[in-house]
Amino acid sequence: MHHHLLVSLLLAAMLASSTAQAELYRWLDEDGEVHYSDRLPPDRAPEERRIFSRGGDTLRDVERMPTAAELRELEAARQAAEEETRRSQEQRQLQAEYDRMLMLSYGSVDDLQRSRERRLQPLQIQLDNALRRQARLDARIEQLRTEAADAERRQADTGALERRLEQTRDLRQRETARIRQREQDIRTIKEEFDRHQERFAELVDNGE
Repeated sequence: MHHHLLVSLLLAAMLASSTAQAELYRWLDEDGEVHYSDRLPPDRAPEERRIFSRGGDTLRDVERMPTAAELRELEAARQAAEEETRRSQEQRQLQAEYDRMLMLSYGSVDDLQRSRERRLQPLQIQLDNALRRQARLDARIEQLRTEAADAERRQADTGALERRLEQTRDLRQRETARIRQREQDIRTIKEEFDRHQERFAELVDNGE
């Protein structure tokens, strides 16, 4: 039995050797001259080549091995594709969570609009109050400027009036900042609920 196994192994080795020796390599040298040989020069291994049989038939084509720079580019492209896939998956997950929130929070477009008004109402009240305070401060600033001008014409001390005027101007600046913030808050909520309503309508139309 061992004898038969040894014979089989020897036959397989001879067949493999015969097959390898039956191959011819076609390659180009530095001058572009074509060469055929049964052994490929080591420095030509990375290059594109065609392998023929002894009878001249094409056995297979071997592509050129990529250079180090090309390998780096391929790796960068692979990592970029993986990152894009990850971002896309995260976006789909966020969209699914957002859609679920909408459908659980609102039963109709009317529900959305009522929620919008509940969010906007206190901000609008704060904005209106701030605008009224700003108007009063404008009137107070004008009054103090007039009083300071009168005192200056009378050559009276205007120090106290100037200090009150500066304090009132500071209050007006803070009120102006508060007004801008409330206006931004209102715009943000309106934009948010516009997106909610648009997406909610799409989900309803799609039978979600």
